[in-house]
Amino acid sequence: SLPLTALEKPGPIENFKADLQGAGRAVATVNLYLAHLRHMVNWAIGRELLERSPFHKYGIRLLKGAAKRTRRLHPDEETRLLLGTEKLNNSRHWFQGTRMKDRTIGALDTGARRGELLLIQDKHVDWKNDPPRILLPGEHTKSGKDRFVPVGTTRLLEVLQRRRFLGPEAFVFGDEEGNYVEGFRTAWEALLA
Repeated sequence: SLPLTALEKPGPIENFKADLQGAGRAVATVNLYLAHLRHMVNWAIGRELLERSPFHKYGIRLLKGAAKRTRRLHPDEETRLLLGTEKLNNSRHWFQGTRMKDRTIGALDTGARRGELLLIQDKHVDWKNDPPRILLPGEHTKSGKDRFVPVGTTRLLEVLQRRRFLGPEAFVFGDEEGNYVEGFRTAWEALLA
């Protein structure tokens, strides 16, 4: 009910924040709403619909105490996931899952995103370094910057060595011949089933 320019002042946004808290919304939910609102205000400034952001000028802050998400697997979850790849290879989905164990190890041990992982070629593995390391070229990373990932586990080293014979242009986490694959969603869904 307020004009758009009301969002240039902190009052309406602080009231909105208080209303959300009063309605019993979780801290993370309130922060999500505020983050979306800040994005919309910045969008409006970029289109010259607003002149200033109260988030910057008056320092409207997100709430403290939001629970942090954990992005790590527990050891038993990792074990179950790897056992699932073995079962997938022995199931009717074997043609989709023959490489899932290697891809799962690659994802777990490098922390690379799916797209980054699938674009790793043998030429990106620095075998001269001890231990070897993997170059994730900037054109394949979200940040646009080159990143090196150390090969810190024996199981990842074994995957890389097993695929090395395919040649420098081969995709380490590609198909059996080292060709690029766009994804593995079907195999992943079968694994989780």
